[in-house]
Amino acid sequence: MPSTAVGGSVCVSRGGFIRVSVKDLVRRREHRELQAQGEETLTKTRYLWLKNPLNWTDRQRERFQTLKVDALKVGRAWAIKEAFSDFWDYRYTGSANKFFDRWYFWATVTALAFPDLPEPYVP
Repeated sequence: MPSTAVGGSVCVSRGGFIRVSVKDLVRRREHRELQAQGEETLTKTRYLWLKNPLNWTDRQRERFQTLKVDALKVGRAWAIKEAFSDFWDYRYTGSANKFFDRWYFWATVTALAFPDLPEPYVP
């Protein structure tokens, strides 16, 4: 039961894959900002953010732990994506709708500087 945004710019599938990944767009933007300040914090971390944490190697897990995830915008985007994975565990429509409404509110007020994202379309 994939959820697709109007215009098809964002698609969340059961595996948590987000097409035209918002978290990757956030990471790219933040990486450019950090590089302009002379920081290399996000260098060579792209696939770490995109890969399912269950499939991380020990080295990738250690690398993730060294990042100051809470202070990074990409860390917030990653947390939003990870939280959505619980959506697929709901068996009742009412509970799933309540979860989605809370999750969507949290995702939209997080202020990741993407005001142009379309409203979600849930059939």
